[in-house]
Amino acid sequence: MNRSINTIKSQKLGKNMQVIAYGDAKAYPVIAFPTQDQMADEWENNGMIDVFAEYIDAGRVQLFTVDSNDLESWSSTSTDFAARAQRQEDYFQFVCEELLPFVRKVNGTELRPLCTGCSLGATQATIVALRRPDLFQGAIALSGMFHTSYFFGDWGNEVSYNNDVNGFLPNMPSDHPYLKLFKTRTFAFSIGQAADEQFGVDDLHFLQATFEKLGIPGWFDFWGPECNHDWFWWKQQMAKFLPEAVKEVEAIAAAEQPVKPVEQPAPAKKPAAKKAAAAKKPAAKTATGKASTAKAATKATEAETEKEPAAAKPAAAAKKTTARKTTARKSSSSTSTRKTTARKPAARKAAAAKTTARKSK
Repeated sequence: MNRSINTIKSQKLGKNMQVIAYGDAKAYPVIAFPTQDQMADEWENNGMIDVFAEYIDAGRVQLFTVDSNDLESWSSTSTDFAARAQRQEDYFQFVCEELLPFVRKVNGTELRPLCTGCSLGATQATIVALRRPDLFQGAIALSGMFHTSYFFGDWGNEVSYNNDVNGFLPNMPSDHPYLKLFKTRTFAFSIGQAADEQFGVDDLHFLQATFEKLGIPGWFDFWGPECNHDWFWWKQQMAKFLPEAVKEVEAIAAAEQPVKPVEQPAPAKKPAAKKAAAAKKPAAKTATGKASTAKAATKATEAETEKEPAAAKPAAAAKKTTARKTTARKSSSSTSTRKTTARKPAARKAAAAKTTARKSK
């Protein structure tokens, strides 16, 4: 497995950010965010790279792990909430405007990366995927939290609102252009129900209800009370979701590839005896394939926007949409639902969860 350690000199954050790349170019790019306050090597140190190894070695995935900036935003003890919220916004802009171009350069494609993370890394992955579905393909989010009040209490401003998933998403108007994009994106969420996971269980139920209301497809898994906030369980959850997520993003990417114009055959050569006569006639026009090329251009993937549309603000009279029913699938340790709006995902094998929790250092 190819592995390289890279440094991005971030103008947005005013410091160097480390990125570790695993695998080869041209594979599907995946960006992984660390847990709270951690750095790019955390996934490797906790064995999560092993879960991805099969897909990396097969040339199907190229994984990029990145440093966090939480100590200046979510985790800061400063009472200047506005400054802390702005540092989170700076991190978001770093991901979109500096990390993404780096990933594209190393990966050698224009594919939209899939985002993933555990705990606060899951929060970052979800924020990025929901705020910029034109740039990112979706998120696999394990044990995330989706409201800023966990860190800021009752305080809030426009900047914090834009990073509050359970704040801005329910207020998205029915005609917002991103709702169409969400239907061809990949979202998978999972959380355990042990005591140290309870902070996020209500968050995820709320997010699931919002997805249903807006008609956004997604997997939602609630594992049993033995599943705690730990890498032991996150690796099992990732092993369950990753195979189907990779299949789905590959299929979507293949469907979005532009159709290549058919090459026109060269005109047959005229007999030598007729060359003189032929020279007196106007040269016959040959097809160039431009019509096919224009048609192909219209089928290319959605053009990326230069600016992020403003996050939806609370409306006095928001239109109501009817929540679609979901079918719950029970397993020995989890229940999951998958919305199938606009497409039917490949069938998933239920993963039997372990009954004994184990801490990993």
